[in-house]
Amino acid sequence: MAADAGYTVVQYDHPAEGDSAGLPGKATAADLLEAGEDMARFAHSLSDGRVVAVGYGAGNAVVTSLLESRGVDRAALIGPSLRAWTHADWPGLCPAGDDGLVAPPVTADGTELGDVWRAVYGEPVVPSQPPGPIHPAVLRSLSSMNPADTLRRRDRDVLIISDLPGDLETAAGDGVLLRHSPTADQPSWHWNMSCRQQVLDSIIHWLDQDTTGGRSVTTGQPRQAVTLPQPSDGTYQEAVHVRVAGEDVRGILRSAPGANGAGRVCVIYETGNPGQRVDIHRCAPVAAAMLASHGISSFRYDPRGMGSSSGAYHEMTWSRRAEDLRAVIKMLAGRGFTSLVILGNSAGARTALSVAETDPRISGLVLWGPILSESDDPPNHPTLVRVPGGLATEWCGLPLGLSYQRDVRGLDYLAKLRMDKTPTCIVFADDEPDKDNQRAVLEAVHHRHEVTVRTSPGQHGFSWTGLGDALGLTMDWINELTAANADTSVM
Repeated sequence: MAADAGYTVVQYDHPAEGDSAGLPGKATAADLLEAGEDMARFAHSLSDGRVVAVGYGAGNAVVTSLLESRGVDRAALIGPSLRAWTHADWPGLCPAGDDGLVAPPVTADGTELGDVWRAVYGEPVVPSQPPGPIHPAVLRSLSSMNPADTLRRRDRDVLIISDLPGDLETAAGDGVLLRHSPTADQPSWHWNMSCRQQVLDSIIHWLDQDTTGGRSVTTGQPRQAVTLPQPSDGTYQEAVHVRVAGEDVRGILRSAPGANGAGRVCVIYETGNPGQRVDIHRCAPVAAAMLASHGISSFRYDPRGMGSSSGAYHEMTWSRRAEDLRAVIKMLAGRGFTSLVILGNSAGARTALSVAETDPRISGLVLWGPILSESDDPPNHPTLVRVPGGLATEWCGLPLGLSYQRDVRGLDYLAKLRMDKTPTCIVFADDEPDKDNQRAVLEAVHHRHEVTVRTSPGQHGFSWTGLGDALGLTMDWINELTAANADTSVM
């Protein structure tokens, strides 16, 4: 939205988050602040326009520090949970586990612990996707970066957007109160479409005003291009655009020449729904790093309507996502990859199955906790909302177009799984939430000799726990598949 309104946007991942380097749980608040300072300097280098920083979660403390040091000119903070800084000893409230890291429990909103996790993550810690563990040093250093004093100063141009009235009462700047009543389907404002839209609209409106009520200076065209930082393991990362029906699908190719066929094997990571190239808790970057350590390349991307790719989410259907995947396969084959394996996480198994049945370039499928039916997703009695070109249902705070419903009714993924002949490895977590789905998948493949089924410790999709074990099983199977294919080609 900001780009459509004429602003140049710089979006980045904190160290050890998203696409950025670093060990999860090991980055400190000083690392976050240093990265923020680097991004502010980069933003200033793009043009002579004013630089505005928008913070969320721990990013609110970083943004406030940048505002105080004049690294940025204006700041918008989303749900800063300022009350958290009235509590002493954050690490004491959040004891570390045996691994030395703090894994946040599901917390009651309004408690001291709930205040802290809001300040760190931006919203209450709720099921079913709790945040990943962090290091106590992060909590300790963040607790010392109290933004309240800066926000009380009237010479700072600040916008506060929050569902906590105390946040707005503490700050001297402009404020927008989000009104949300938590439910099982919408445990926080972030899962509510109207609240999310209110956040976006408020930021754009505020951007269009300077401190005297006039229009802010837009930043114009960037003066320089950005290249991806390269991993330290000798592999190469490259941003790749693939055109699909006049739109861009954007992803990251991590090329790993060396073992397993001189790097001609490539794994395509298919995220679930909703998802993008990073996926929850960095599943995809972590998988890419492990694959690279075994000499196997990988490609992870944002389907159209998600992440940095073109399109709108309400246009997404599984048939449309299959089109994206086919275009990705064509691109990778054109780059010389002779063996393609699709790793479909959760509902990402659907696109994997849709394409594999008709494309001989697919050597194998790895399906993590495949969700192949629509039993509870979306809800049986959805709320309809208007989107450009029609109607959508509200789902996870996102607009799921009615075309999605029409499309999915004509697709039988269990039948595809039953009939497909592609070598397949299915990895279930030992704590899968949908036992009916798991039984249906097992029944569909019980007669298929080319299917391997494994169970690994963890939770669905391995996005919270068990990722390392699931990757180990996956790598073992891919190595066996690659060796078998090599033997066949020699014969």
